[in-house]
Amino acid sequence: MTGRDAALRRPRNASSLPFHRGECDPLHQQSAKSRERSAVQVRIRIETQCGDRCLGRCVQPVSARRNFVTIIAAQVIRWGNMKSKLIVVALALLAATTVRAQTNAPASGTILFQDDFSKPANGWMASKTDYAEFGYVDGEYRILLNKADFNTYSLLPKQTFGNCSVEVDVRLAAGPANGVFGILCRGEADQQAIQKAYVFAIRADGFYAILKRTSPTFWDAIAYGKEPRAIKSNKAVNHLRADCSGATLTLYVNGEKLLEKTDASFKTGQVGLAVTSQPNSEPMDVRFDNFMVRAVNPQD
Repeated sequence: MTGRDAALRRPRNASSLPFHRGECDPLHQQSAKSRERSAVQVRIRIETQCGDRCLGRCVQPVSARRNFVTIIAAQVIRWGNMKSKLIVVALALLAATTVRAQTNAPASGTILFQDDFSKPANGWMASKTDYAEFGYVDGEYRILLNKADFNTYSLLPKQTFGNCSVEVDVRLAAGPANGVFGILCRGEADQQAIQKAYVFAIRADGFYAILKRTSPTFWDAIAYGKEPRAIKSNKAVNHLRADCSGATLTLYVNGEKLLEKTDASFKTGQVGLAVTSQPNSEPMDVRFDNFMVRAVNPQD
């Protein structure tokens, strides 16, 4: 599945910010007059560091005056015993369920999915739209984004993941160094727009970020930074790894941990690839290879 939605435009008073919010998807955008009346707000937060009743009855013949007390006492005793037994049974079932879940859960590091894009058998989108091209080229997966100030994505179809680690080799084959590209995790989308997701992204000029989809037309950079030495420039291949483990989100680039953020908004979803162009950008040709999803233990 692929989609198009809002890119991240830079507000006028924040020209130094590395990520921006752009025009809404044509399927979601308002009229021109409505947009002119609406103030664009971009939230960038710098990270500093998803009565019981007894069924028994009294059978001993007693006087009418004592009968009520005797029955109630017998009911209380029987209910107390029943309650204790029910608690024991419930705890046993809970323990059995927990053991079964732990047994069925894949061990941390287990490969859940992998694709070297040598053939289209896994169903990644291969098509051409008015804003981008998606397809397999020379053993890589290619996203060619032709529209400036725009965001697009490609999702792995028919599979969802909760606690997972997603890795991919990526290179900017052509386009400006300030273009944004990376891994999408815990995504939920339709043919129109991403509804929710985290994106772990880099730029060839050294910026990196964890982005959060907070509405059908808004991305929020919940953590970002810059380290040119950690990111290979020009057309070199960078190895990205995005860990979505419980509420802990971690970005690694070329084996180096660059960002960690706590956010529990999204628990599970699809994984995929994302590309964003800046305003007035030339086309971006981004190539992906060796995509892999591994199981990880939750960290809350």
